[in-house]
Amino acid sequence: MARQQKAAEEIRRQRERLEVLHQVNLSVTSTIDKAEILASFLEMALMYLPYAAAIVRLKSTGADVPETVAARGLKTKALDAVKKSLDFTDRVVAEQRPVQVRNVFTDRQVQNLDLLEGEGLVTSLGVPLVANNKALGCLVFLTREEHEFNEEEIDFLSTLAGQAAIAIHHSELYDRSQQQAEELIDAHKIKDEFLKVVSTQLKTPLNVITGYSDMFLQGLLGEMTAIQEKAIETVARQSKELHGLINTVLQVSSMEAETLQVDLHEVNLWEFLSELRAFYDYPFAKDVKLVWNYPADLPSVQGDRAKLKRILENLIGNALKFTEHGTVTVLVRYLADKKVLEFRISDTGVGIPREQISTIFEKFRQVSAHTGMEHGGVGLGLYIVKKYLDLLGGTIQVESRAGAGSTFVLRIPAPLHSSSTAHEQLLLPTAGETFGADSR
Repeated sequence: MARQQKAAEEIRRQRERLEVLHQVNLSVTSTIDKAEILASFLEMALMYLPYAAAIVRLKSTGADVPETVAARGLKTKALDAVKKSLDFTDRVVAEQRPVQVRNVFTDRQVQNLDLLEGEGLVTSLGVPLVANNKALGCLVFLTREEHEFNEEEIDFLSTLAGQAAIAIHHSELYDRSQQQAEELIDAHKIKDEFLKVVSTQLKTPLNVITGYSDMFLQGLLGEMTAIQEKAIETVARQSKELHGLINTVLQVSSMEAETLQVDLHEVNLWEFLSELRAFYDYPFAKDVKLVWNYPADLPSVQGDRAKLKRILENLIGNALKFTEHGTVTVLVRYLADKKVLEFRISDTGVGIPREQISTIFEKFRQVSAHTGMEHGGVGLGLYIVKKYLDLLGGTIQVESRAGAGSTFVLRIPAPLHSSSTAHEQLLLPTAGETFGADSR
């Protein structure tokens, strides 16, 4: 009978402890804020356990000994006073094992008794807070009557401390990641501001160089030899390319600093594509054809003309830049059932290694195709494309293999404009007609 009663009592204790573990686990996992975790943990622990007070001591970054950061069950609210009275628990953290002091008034390692005596605290048990094999601090339980913590009790409190340690560790990781994110944002802001200032300062001397180059080429500053003219043409061309890069940097800086807005108006797709096509109506310096393919009955839609133009210019420009010979094809169609405008920009260029596709839309990212060729640019074109597409509610897919060319597929929501009608066939190119320039 006595054995049965003892077994029943043991079962009851185990159930109570499981309930305590469950309740404490719920409380410490309900938040990521460390102060809330500590307050909730101590409150739950003292609610279910027969102890007078509980204290949490944690090591701060770079500190050798823990500091008292939270306490429950004490009359005093001054944690500094608590800290001095618990110096004897430092060894709990140093040795990463439970340390029990049965009577603080007779134990020689306890030096500061004022607080303990004033609170009427007699027995102390410190258990380490350990996560990932690293001591974060310790949890101290105190009683007002002399008490001997048995092995079973110490094991249970160590398990309880383990739960708290994991929650504290996760909270600290979260705080650290938040701090790093904020520092990264600040660093990006500083970098963007620096780029903006430098780019603005570069434009003034560059405008002078471009202006004088044009004057030389127009013969306004006297005649030149053929060699001199070729040199000035190179200066003018490179200056204009640099001017374009600077404008791109300034545009990105402006995009980052301001809230982008969608400016919807009627876009006559045939007229829009005709203007875009005319922009590329010049002999390329490479063995490349630019092919346009779209039906004659493209409608007028609601869209942001300026952003759409910028998106296509960047994608077509990239395709031309990375294609030394072959074809760049721009295919356009309107998916009436979905009210979506689809563009496919394909090239026969160097392609994109599979492992780089996921990063090409990040700022200052450029494809490294291991071709040994320099293609220029600062890696902002595709970043702008993605930024504008997100704003317009569009999507982009990339199909590519290194050395086998690339295809970018864009789909942009574009409802029909109320006055949309097909243009007369006489004014339109036939479907699939090729436009381009071949320098061969």
